[in-house]
This record gives sequence, C-alpha cells and structure tokens, in this order.
Amino acid sequence: MSDEDGMAEVLVAFQCKTCSLIVGDSVNLMHVNEARRTVTLKYAVNIIRSTVAIHAAAGGEDAGNTYHDLLCRQCKRILGKWYSATVPAFDAYRMAYTLHADDVTEYAVGANAPEDQWSMEGAVAVDEWKANVLHMRDLSKRLAKAQLVLKMVHDRILISERLVQARRTPCGVKRQRTIGPPQLPKRPGQPTQDGAIDRITSSKNAPLLVSAQQWTSTLVVATPDFVVGQQPIPPSMSYVSLVPH
Repeated sequence: MSDEDGMAEVLVAFQCKTCSLIVGDSVNLMHVNEARRTVTLKYAVNIIRSTVAIHAAAGGEDAGNTYHDLLCRQCKRILGKWYSATVPAFDAYRMAYTLHADDVTEYAVGANAPEDQWSMEGAVAVDEWKANVLHMRDLSKRLAKAQLVLKMVHDRILISERLVQARRTPCGVKRQRTIGPPQLPKRPGQPTQDGAIDRITSSKNAPLLVSAQQWTSTLVVATPDFVVGQQPIPPSMSYVSLVPH
C-alpha cells in the first residue's frame, strides 16, 4: 500500500446555494483563500460565463483585473468569477473558476445533507489533504533518486572488487613481477656472482676456508685427506685451493 492510499481522501461537492445544483467538486480544487472566502476550481459543471467582460475599476479588491461572472445554469445566480486578465497578485486565479462562499454550499460525500452555512471546513480539509499528497509524492521522488545513486555506487564497488580478485592467483597470493632471468638454486662449492665460494666441510667434518688465487682455469676442490673432485671454470675465474680453517 502506498503512502497516498494510507491517507483518507476528503471528497466534497459544491452546490448552488439557491437551487442546490452541483457545480463542482474537490477533485478539481486548485486552492482556497480563507481571507477572501473563495475556492478556485480547475473545472466546473452547470456554470455559464457571462458574455461581457468586466474590467474592475481602481479602488476595489479586483482593481486592474478583467473577469466574467459565473452564473448557475439552472437559477442564473452569480456564483463567482472567471478571471481572463489579472495583475500579478491574481495570477493564481486566471483562467479558473473562483466560487464565493456566500453563493455556494458544500456537501461532504457520505453526509446526510448539505450544510446550511458554508464554513469552508470541507474545502480547507481538501486543500490540506492535497498538500499532503503532493508532499508525499515529492518525498517518493527524492527517495527513488537516492536509491538509484546508491545502486550505482554499489555496482561500482562490485566491479572494483572483481578487478582486484582478477589480479590475484588462484591460491589468493599476489603475483610478483621478476626482473632478469630466473635464479637457479646454488650448489655447494659453486662460485657466487662476486667470485666467493661457500664454505664446505671435509671428510672429518672440519670446516675449510676457500681462497682464490690467479692460477689455472681448473677449479680443484680438495680436503687434507683426498681430492673431492674437479670441474672446469671460466678462464676469468681464479684458482681456488682449500685451506683448513
């Protein structure tokens, strides 16, 4: 159920005070002026506009306005005015049916009989109800816009999370960029990039210190008891002998 359905709409019919002919209803209500005791309708029924337009002279409340009298179709009683040209203060009344409270009565739908004297309570209630409906519609539009913005932000967050997940490996570890050729594991006794060789252990588990000298192009690895082996090395490398530490 919407917010508008939750509020009970007030329906009022407006009648000629002389013959009780219905001339309008609150569905077409535009605005109410309690100070001037008038109600303005967008559309009306059973009403005739006078042929001759009246230009109000200076000094009255309608000074500067041009209007036509509104007559009841059945009894020809003047019920209000139709403003065809107005001063800025009366722009809200232009091209609409303005009925006077002294010439019409109001009938609330569901009541037993129309009121003898129009207190404008029904018209004022209708005006307040319509103002509440317009306010609720405005709030609904604002909420819809806010929901749209939140949905857009949520979608962008999801896209960002997917991009982050796509940059990760299946095991959840970030990929690391490497520079240069892959590094192979170093074997014991193999020279490092700076020409040094790791410390090794003899057959008697005695640590040996490896030193380098400019001798031959063959690397001889030996212990005090026996020769461990030999391997060719580049000519630019030094001859390495083992000396007990």
